[in-house]
Amino acid sequence: MNERIKLLAEQAGCSIDGMGYGEGNVEKFAELIVNECYNRAEMQYHHSSDEWDKGVMAVMNSIEELFRS
Repeated sequence: MNERIKLLAEQAGCSIDGMGYGEGNVEKFAELIVNECYNRAEMQYHHSSDEWDKGVMAVMNSIEELFRS
């Protein structure tokens, strides 16, 4: 399993076994994953052309609307 996923699961208080099954605060785990994706997109903003920034902003807005409202 991806080390970042393991770390986020741990932060959420989830335990995941070697087969991918787990238990714990799944809602918090999902929130941490969404925040991680949003933050990665945000880090890319202002790093290239205006068209790139528009695309990145569209992704950030979509994440915001779907998961942070």
